[in-house]
Amino acid sequence: MQFRGTKWTYTQRFVALIRAAEGGDMLRPELFDRALEVHKYLSESFSVVVDGRAYHHSDLCKQYCDVNKALYVLKVNIIAFFSLSSYYRRKRD
Repeated sequence: MQFRGTKWTYTQRFVALIRAAEGGDMLRPELFDRALEVHKYLSESFSVVVDGRAYHHSDLCKQYCDVNKALYVLKVNIIAFFSLSSYYRRKRD
């Protein structure tokens, strides 16, 4: 990836879009976990070097640092959904 400096005054954002390789549902627990790993890498380990200085997500995100916190709330709900689904399937069978 290459980042180029600009003179824009509005907030700039980088968005990572992730999709399932076979085109299926990203809400499957194993795929959602992988997406969270990518998020963790981008927010904690990824850096960009400008004029010899490394910048990380936390250096640049300001008020948007926790914007993806909802992903972790969604993970809890996905786990609960799949747990309940399998529970009710077992009861029905």
